[in-house]
Amino acid sequence: MLRSILFTILGLIAAVIIVFIVEAISAQFFPVPGLGQKMSHEEIRQYLVVNSHLIPTPAMILVVLGHALGTFVGVLIAAKGGGESLKSAYIVLALMFIFALINLFGIPHPTWFAIADMLAILFAGVLALNIGLRMNKLNGINPHKERSR
Repeated sequence: MLRSILFTILGLIAAVIIVFIVEAISAQFFPVPGLGQKMSHEEIRQYLVVNSHLIPTPAMILVVLGHALGTFVGVLIAAKGGGESLKSAYIVLALMFIFALINLFGIPHPTWFAIADMLAILFAGVLALNIGLRMNKLNGINPHKERSR
């Protein structure tokens, strides 16, 4: 139980760090004109409501890839380290999906971005779950067996 909680937290931390790094790289390579460094979240949101068309498409694609990579790594860590249950991995996947939804509703995005982001997160999460499941089976861990209580 404690192990599952620990690897859920570790997977989530890894996922968020990866997303943060990729988004920071995206901002460095593709700065949005007029977007100041010292703006509050609300000021950024209001700016993007009017100026979302100024965000370069390659920057948005990089963000989608960052969300997918973060989700993949986080879910894989939770699946591999969570022991006999994949619950940790499912929790990380669900939280990354929810975080993305919050972001999509909080800041305006083009429709293509919203669809690509959700699909990329789901695809990366399911792929990591499958890889984690296979890795666990190779190590003799069966996440589907019933534990004796």
